[in-house]
Amino acid sequence: MKRLYVLLFGGVLSATVLLGRPLNGQPAPTAPVSPLPNGACVRWWAAKQAERAAADEYVIYKCEWHLGGTLLTQSGFAHLERVARHIQGTRFCVVIQPELNIQLNELRRQQVIKFLTDYGVDNAGHRVFLAHPEAEGLNGSEAERLFLQHPQGGR
Repeated sequence: MKRLYVLLFGGVLSATVLLGRPLNGQPAPTAPVSPLPNGACVRWWAAKQAERAAADEYVIYKCEWHLGGTLLTQSGFAHLERVARHIQGTRFCVVIQPELNIQLNELRRQQVIKFLTDYGVDNAGHRVFLAHPEAEGLNGSEAERLFLQHPQGGR
């Protein structure tokens, strides 16, 4: 019985595709297709890349903690201060790159929340997360190779 339904449905579908109209004689509905303007996909992709780069400004990396502890380095503190100044006007959250030590991660998170709260950031507790950042780092040899391959870069 199941095969019969499949055969009947397949036959109706084939007739619709081949004849351009269903068996009842009415024309098959067509959706209007309007092409995107030139460069629309490229602009969309560039905007997504820029959005991800902007989100990366709010990531606190492992290297910004002094000796892997709970105190920020001087550059890490300056980074967190920049984050606190600018986060109010954005929809981004602060992301802390996690370590394997759960207690250390929570201490760092609480320290960042306290700093942002003291700085006057609303809902700081809801805007600080532990997560792996989307951006991937490059070591020196990778960066040089990619720079030389880029059309505007290199020699």
